[in-house]
Amino acid sequence: MALPGDIRRQDILATAESFAQAPIGRRAKATFGPAKPLVLQRAAEENAKHGVALILDRHQVLLELIERGQQRQLQRIADLRELRGEIHRLYAAVQQRQQMASLQMQMQMASQQAHATEQARRQAEAASMLDRHYQQRKADLKAASARKAKELRLQIEQASRQKKRAERTMDAMVDLERVRMKREEAKLEQNEAKAAKAEADLRMIEARQKLLLDDEDVCPPQWDSPTGWVDVKVAKQYQFVLTLPANESAFELATIQRKAVKADFTCQRRRSYWKFGSFRVVYLCKIGGEQRVVKYHISPRGKEEDWRDIEATARQYLLAHEFAKRFVKKVKEKQPSVDLKMRYVKTDALTLPNGEFASTEECFGREFKESDGDFVKWNNNGEYVREDDGGGVDPYPQALSHFSYEESRHTHLLTDVQGWKRGQCSYIFTDPAFHTNERKGVQPFNGDSDAGYKGMQNFFKNHKCNEICKLLDLHRGHRPNPPNVDKK
Repeated sequence: MALPGDIRRQDILATAESFAQAPIGRRAKATFGPAKPLVLQRAAEENAKHGVALILDRHQVLLELIERGQQRQLQRIADLRELRGEIHRLYAAVQQRQQMASLQMQMQMASQQAHATEQARRQAEAASMLDRHYQQRKADLKAASARKAKELRLQIEQASRQKKRAERTMDAMVDLERVRMKREEAKLEQNEAKAAKAEADLRMIEARQKLLLDDEDVCPPQWDSPTGWVDVKVAKQYQFVLTLPANESAFELATIQRKAVKADFTCQRRRSYWKFGSFRVVYLCKIGGEQRVVKYHISPRGKEEDWRDIEATARQYLLAHEFAKRFVKKVKEKQPSVDLKMRYVKTDALTLPNGEFASTEECFGREFKESDGDFVKWNNNGEYVREDDGGGVDPYPQALSHFSYEESRHTHLLTDVQGWKRGQCSYIFTDPAFHTNERKGVQPFNGDSDAGYKGMQNFFKNHKCNEICKLLDLHRGHRPNPPNVDKK
């Protein structure tokens, strides 16, 4: 590509070359006009030669400067092109590295999701297989003769326990994988709080998995049998007392006090556990000859937190017992002919020599006392309501939950009503749960069972006021709208 300086330089060189090759006379004439005397002509010719040489020298210097400038420009252009090429290469390398990192993360996430999906599929297949086996066993029981019925019933119970055990094992495996994924995500996000919670959940799930590998105490204990028991040292035994404020409807201000009733003694506990839940494992025990159940934390989280959990459990039991006592009193005022009996089992706390805590409760149920009947769950802390075969519900336990909401002025809702029905209107309840109304500034209970105002909405979504609710005028009170109506 020719530059403007190149064309100009070529024109100057052509003019100088033609001027140098022309005859002297013509050049003198062209430069100085008509001929003059010889002496003057020679002087003029010398001056002209000198001027031409000077002009040529200047043009030569100018041309060299132009050439050097062009060379520098060309070199600079080449450097710029090389630099731009290097920048393009670096940018392509960065993009490639980012794409590789993104692809690696996607592959890792896809692998984890595939693993979780496979675990869920296996769990579903195992549950389906066990369910088919369980249903087949039930069909065999219906078709069996009377003399075979007892044997098949025992087989069904064993199959049911195996099914529940397999389901809990699968659930623990899925939960373990989910918690591990949460822990890895928390580490990637460098969120220490989430990572610590994931580690605690991981320890809890691993402890539950270990319990699944241990033998459980599936047979009713022979309380007088000398075998199957171990001695457990106890540092102190505490009982709790509920204190209500002057305004006995302000349940959010209720307090509990503890008092030590016994110290430095030994109780007997079954070697194998009876059952376990999400946070505690349950053993059967004897304290001073009294038959009780003792509940340990599956994975202790520290003295302060474990003791807060013990106190929260005691508070729930005492509040539930107070609601049940008031409910019975109101029903008897309206129905004097009905001999209604309701109460929650007594609970206390044990401090062990190693600093851990455990809670104990009275022991009931057909497994231990034939007169106590079967264990029944009338509702839970979600939307479940137990119906009889005819589609009806037992009115007293359901009305008890509704009564707690009105009696507490909408601050507490007693749920998870479960226990034993010993007669027509005689109930013994255990393991209560509460939903507390955070909109009224109530402090929620520890754990995942307290779903707050949203839990109250979910309860009343399926609750239908029965004859006892109407007898106590509960159906006329305020009821929180279901979640799909109240969007606040």
